[in-house]
Amino acid sequence: MKQLFLLKAVFASAVIASALLGGNASATTYNLGAVSIGVPKTFSATVANGIFADTYTFALPTNGGSGYSFQNFPIDLGSLGTLNLSFSGFDLAYAGADGVVGNADDKVVASGNLSSVGSYSFSVPATEGGVYYLDIFGRATGSLGGAYNGAISVQAVSPVPEPGSYVMLMAGLGAVGLVATRRRRTLR
Repeated sequence: MKQLFLLKAVFASAVIASALLGGNASATTYNLGAVSIGVPKTFSATVANGIFADTYTFALPTNGGSGYSFQNFPIDLGSLGTLNLSFSGFDLAYAGADGVVGNADDKVVASGNLSSVGSYSFSVPATEGGVYYLDIFGRATGSLGGAYNGAISVQAVSPVPEPGSYVMLMAGLGAVGLVATRRRRTLR
């Protein structure tokens, strides 16, 4: 919880410093809707030159794990200019029981400070269903800003048999063995 607020405070400081030094800053929120198991949800964005912080909100089902990736999409348009960027960090957070992004019950699931990388991917173990959000931070360095794309994928929950299932399996195997033994005796 404190990490989330600390990272947002650091980002806010960077935005203010950039504004004071004449740089640009942008922040956009995108709603991706529900992410289905086995069907990757893709996203893309273009950002103005300078610091950016984009937020992607989405709903996850209870799952066996999820994967996230995002990458720079550099474009050289010749005399018109270039699109290029580097990522500086990310946060993946659960919006809490109320499903509202930014409330006190939010819980950081994963986060990272990246050192000017052009692409990044990570995965998290099984999570409960609900509203999540992915914050992506970076700096657009192209003369026209930057562009990037990404994807979110979710794996199905692997069913784990309950202890009672094992007891029933053993009882069934025992019964089959008993019937086979009796048949063998009656056939002699």
